[in-house]
Amino acid sequence: MRMSPWRRSVLATAVGAWLTLGINHGDDSIGMPSAMALTSLLAPTVRVQLAWNKEGARQDIWRELVDHVHDNDNEKEEAVMECEWDAEEEWQVAERLFGGWREKKASSLCLAVPAMKRPEALERLATVLSSFSNQPFVVVKCELHPDAPAPYIQIKTLDSTTHQNDADVLPILLPQEETVKENMAQWVDGFLGRNRLCPYTSSMRASAVGLTSVGVSTGSVGLRVSYCLMKEEEEGFLLLDAVWTCIRELMETPESELATILLSVPAYDDDWNAFSHVCDSIIEPTLEAMGITQTCIGRAWFHPLYNTTSVGHDTVLPGHAIPHAMVHDFVSSSSSSSTNMEASNVLTLDQVSKANDLVRQTPHATINLLRRSQLNAAAEYEASLDTNDRPPPNSVYVRNVRQLTPPPPPQPQLPDNSL
Repeated sequence: MRMSPWRRSVLATAVGAWLTLGINHGDDSIGMPSAMALTSLLAPTVRVQLAWNKEGARQDIWRELVDHVHDNDNEKEEAVMECEWDAEEEWQVAERLFGGWREKKASSLCLAVPAMKRPEALERLATVLSSFSNQPFVVVKCELHPDAPAPYIQIKTLDSTTHQNDADVLPILLPQEETVKENMAQWVDGFLGRNRLCPYTSSMRASAVGLTSVGVSTGSVGLRVSYCLMKEEEEGFLLLDAVWTCIRELMETPESELATILLSVPAYDDDWNAFSHVCDSIIEPTLEAMGITQTCIGRAWFHPLYNTTSVGHDTVLPGHAIPHAMVHDFVSSSSSSSTNMEASNVLTLDQVSKANDLVRQTPHATINLLRRSQLNAAAEYEASLDTNDRPPPNSVYVRNVRQLTPPPPPQPQLPDNSL
């Protein structure tokens, strides 16, 4: 049953009066019991979920927003309305949007973000989400101030979508979370760190090493696991929730406690093409739309079957390994500039390709989320070194493929026929 405008107005006024009463009494404990009671009064037409606080103007904004969304919803869908009053950054907004979509059972979710610093990113995200094919939801509306009382985005879940919890979809064949974390920790310590493939990560406990001179503290590597599984036509969209949850965790945790995150998705371990598609076609566009790739977050894709050739890129592609041909050129340039390089140490394109892929081959399908500040600091540190101490451009790629290329077998000793 649809609530009448008069009843909505009365209830909204009651919310405002209740909030004002709490503000006037200065009661810091006001919140959940009464808030939940008011929420239930508004259900099912609109369920109000407010971040309660003491700023008196907010109840007015909320009343206006509820009326505006209802009056402009042509399909008059029942909606969960959520207002994140304190979400200023793009990563906070995206985390609540995808997390809210996954958590809520209603057909429509409306997220308002009055404090968002750069609300134009919300419009870009709406455009990207609307361009996806086979998505489990559609963007109903996205408006910014002053067209709406506050910036908001409304998404509608399609009828075919089923919301699944990790515990409900974990197949017996997938490894348990602790096993995944153990495998990844062994990879970081025993492969990445031991071979020094990343010059700034030596172990699980020591990432962002050697950057204290440019203001970066050493921190640990965080291991996270997602068991997001979807129907084929909805592939990968639940992973957005896990990715943005990890991004928010990374941004809100001091770098001395958490330097970087490895998010593993074992459901994709046997399908490199599907994982690559999800990363490139679903995750990456949302990162770009929210404008955080140049300001907050770096990313890299890893997989047990990582294959650079299948990606088909001939230049740098976000998240992916450098193309084999480019790395081979780096190696060739390094060889030609070395006067002591023996012919047996010159690597073929096939050798470079195998080693270049091996760097990205992890025990499980994994997304590495990095702090952009640390990537910038590493570049600043290297630029500050004396010319003699500064590593040559692209030397890390050359060193890695040489480190991972087996030495040539020893040449058989020829018999001495001089006697």
